[in-house]
Amino acid sequence: MALNVGQVQGLPRNPRFIRDERFEALKKSIASSQDILQLRPLIVFPYKSSFVVVCGNMRLRAMQELGFDSAPVLVLPEEITGSKLREIAIKDNLSFGSDDFEALANEWDMDELNAWGFEMFSSDEEEKEEVKEDDSAEVSDETKISVSVRNEDLDEVLSYLIDRGCQCVVKKKKR
Repeated sequence: MALNVGQVQGLPRNPRFIRDERFEALKKSIASSQDILQLRPLIVFPYKSSFVVVCGNMRLRAMQELGFDSAPVLVLPEEITGSKLREIAIKDNLSFGSDDFEALANEWDMDELNAWGFEMFSSDEEEKEEVKEDDSAEVSDETKISVSVRNEDLDEVLSYLIDRGCQCVVKKKKR
């Protein structure tokens, strides 16, 4: 089995990436709950004498680093078109729902969520900045907050806030 590096005609290389700390969390999650892999197998496409991963590239990398010698898979039929492979690869990574942060904060155990790799807020110290009050802003009954968000989560978080009537200003941090 091979990671998708664009070797299948009509299927560009995997556009997803994972940061080191999130990759370590994924490995920890897989190591502690291997049974979940049976519920969410890799989706592969037959290619030459092997298979190319269409969905689950990060899980495969994690399993390889953990020393797995096999993985549960669903094999797509050879007659699937490149267009359909692209659609499957992208749709597998979409998150159509949003998290109810209030329910998570009030009804779920934060230690469990953190242990399972769920990140409600960034814990990276360099991203925690002191919130400075904008002296030029009008005084009103509104509250301003500053939130640090991973780039890949920005659209989802913005949608969540805008759906709840928040006015949002995005300031990208230079690194």
